[in-house]
Amino acid sequence: MPSASYIAERDAFGRQVQWLVEIVLDRCNNVYTTAPCTAADLGDGNRCFYSYQTCQDVANYSRGSKTYRFCLNHVPWPDSTTQVFPLLQRFVPYSQKIDATKLYTDPERITCDFALDFSPPPLDHDKSATLHNTQRTGEFWRVLKARNQNYTGRTLRIKRGFNASGFVLSDFEQLGPDYRITSWQIDQEGCSITAESPLAQLGTRNAPFSIGQDNTVQTAIAAGDATVTVRDASEYPDPAAYTRNSVFVEIESEICKVTNRNTGTNVLTITRGQWGTTAASHAVGKKVSHVLCVGTNNGGSAATGRRVADVLQDLMEWGGVAAASVDTTTFDTVSQLWPDLDVLATVRKPRTIAQHMASLRDPRGILIYYNTSSKYAAKVMSPDLSLTTFTDDNFVLGSVENDENEEERLTRAAVWYNPSSERAQGASTLADYQNAVIVVNTDLETVNNYGDVREETFQDFWVDPSASTSRIRNFSRRIINRRRAGIRTVKFQLELKSASINVGDGVTVTSAQILDARGNSDSRPCIVTARRDRTETTVEFEAVDLAFGGRFLRIGPDTLTDDYTTATLEERNSYGYWGDSTYNRVGTIKDVGYIFY
Repeated sequence: MPSASYIAERDAFGRQVQWLVEIVLDRCNNVYTTAPCTAADLGDGNRCFYSYQTCQDVANYSRGSKTYRFCLNHVPWPDSTTQVFPLLQRFVPYSQKIDATKLYTDPERITCDFALDFSPPPLDHDKSATLHNTQRTGEFWRVLKARNQNYTGRTLRIKRGFNASGFVLSDFEQLGPDYRITSWQIDQEGCSITAESPLAQLGTRNAPFSIGQDNTVQTAIAAGDATVTVRDASEYPDPAAYTRNSVFVEIESEICKVTNRNTGTNVLTITRGQWGTTAASHAVGKKVSHVLCVGTNNGGSAATGRRVADVLQDLMEWGGVAAASVDTTTFDTVSQLWPDLDVLATVRKPRTIAQHMASLRDPRGILIYYNTSSKYAAKVMSPDLSLTTFTDDNFVLGSVENDENEEERLTRAAVWYNPSSERAQGASTLADYQNAVIVVNTDLETVNNYGDVREETFQDFWVDPSASTSRIRNFSRRIINRRRAGIRTVKFQLELKSASINVGDGVTVTSAQILDARGNSDSRPCIVTARRDRTETTVEFEAVDLAFGGRFLRIGPDTLTDDYTTATLEERNSYGYWGDSTYNRVGTIKDVGYIFY
């Protein structure tokens, strides 16, 4: 939460914004020549700089960190008790943005430009009055980079504050996630550091792992053997590194579960005949491939499906995302809206985790984004019950823009599923699928509506091949409902003091710039898909409209009463209740209900 000082200055007239960039680099926890450091001070001033590159006792190097802080060089720094380098010239943010059509999330990136400094102060004076290196020659950024060559992946933060009396370091408010540094460039003009959101790592890791063609069975195994020797065990995932996922390998037509990997002896300990396959003997030279088995393993019996929200979290673990970095509450909500155990696939072709997740998310209308708690969060493109309302009284004058995106409207959807074995190896044409369900909303194609046909084809590699036609039909209906009025987007700007919303939040936008057929201001329930600082005092947002073109039903949580008569007014308005078959009325109150089909 912002501090009281931050809120007061944010809302004050004539405020002066000061930006702060924090860069966290490795630094040794020890003190030079003091145990456990065994380095000897020769008295010539040639001490270490507490970095691994300059360490004189590598065996006892203890990795810690130090935060270097940089502020704008043309705005006074308000907190004299904190060491800050006034070298920041500008930063260029590329905000996290969710593509409203494909629901792909473009990770947030930022580039910071700094001025050069040829007379820097000693950087490690806080270590000891006598045991820090007092060397001050050379240009600051070149020296700092030389001492910290392992900067890739280290943390960079952006914080906003104000030049005001009594405003201190702790009052600065962090904007965006903990970025990870990707590049550090220095030239005659200055220093430029680029960093990106942790979300970007999902686009750099593949699953399943690529295994060399020569990584084969080295000693023939019988059907009852519990180990297999391969050429290089280090190419395979280590089962100990995963808590949500199991590691599976495929030898000919048998799939085995790897329970241990010994990179010294190149031996994999395996449980035979998994994922519905049968243990068999395998000769020397047979390929041992890593396969991604998505679903629930039942040993020698056929595997069964898994919820899409669980599979998305499984995939993120393959992408290196720690469990603590996942907002599980948001994924639990996704499970309520997509409760079916219908995701089941055997993946043999390596693709990035981002690609796998996109092919799962797009047809199901699921957003994945990085929230303000620096966690991966999920949300279904469905009517949101927690909406913050904004009107023309809130918007920066003239900032509201509306795009109907009518070309994205759908009246029918074709879902192709149940891939052949060739599809599992990487084929991607419709001919590689064995089943298809096409749903047509004839009401949308009548002359009383749009009077035309809008069709889109979806290839779903992930759907359980045994899923019933009715389940796939409902799946297709949900796609049409999300796109039946196009994918309408809204842009607007808010003053900094009103800009409390973020990507993934639900909002209602009411503006004279958005009119209904009668010429009245129309209210659009939306989900925020992008946020960026337009100026020092205004923030620009993009949002996608959630009005699906008609009345909708939302499945309620388990704790919701199923008795309409005793339900609260909010519950009646928020969720769907069955109407009777004759008059479609609910309970003793006789309100209009919902007909299920």
